[in-house]
Amino acid sequence: MPRRHSPVSLPRFARVLTVFAIAVGFAFVVSAGLAAVQEQDAELLERGRTVYTQQCASCHGQEGRGDGSAARFLDPKPRDFTAAQWEHASEGTVEAIAAVVANGIDDTAMTPFSDVLSEDQINAVASYVVKVLVLRGGGRR
Repeated sequence: MPRRHSPVSLPRFARVLTVFAIAVGFAFVVSAGLAAVQEQDAELLERGRTVYTQQCASCHGQEGRGDGSAARFLDPKPRDFTAAQWEHASEGTVEAIAAVVANGIDDTAMTPFSDVLSEDQINAVASYVVKVLVLRGGGRR
């Protein structure tokens, strides 16, 4: 005799449907949150690009290779962000680069920018250096 499956009860179906709806809603919220984070990151990087172009590119160059128009007059030469060696910025983290931008480096042309740039601008330009110039150039982070 063939085995008969009992029909799914309405309360059980309602629970399954509820769990599914919650999962879909959760996925939507996570997706929306990720989109918001990506938008904020894009805005941060654009602010950083603007600061970099105005304050840093003349020494470090548009691509971050340390070959800006003023670089030939500087000794030591400006940092090449695309290289993998980090002497003053602890492996090239955003925080370490922000500290260098804010405080400068003694005995170099890298002067402190804490009196010129806001903390937000410093963090934006450090993020731009790490997330765009370093990664574009193949340097490690």
